[in-house]
Amino acid sequence: MQSIIVNDLEEELKVKNQNTKLDYKINTNLSYGFLKNRILELLFKEAPLEEVFKEVRKFISSKYNSK
Repeated sequence: MQSIIVNDLEEELKVKNQNTKLDYKINTNLSYGFLKNRILELLFKEAPLEEVFKEVRKFISSKYNSK
């Protein structure tokens, strides 16, 4: 699940990197760390899996966009 979301976010970063001097990447270790505390909560939520993916993607993205 984490890999799918990170790959999707990497595509988004490629577009943003076109206007920057350096190429930024998502730190997979940090993204695992962000997820480890919330993954069970999200998976046991009574919601479609697509909604869970969107929420996890938004969560990881917010951690990188806040810097």
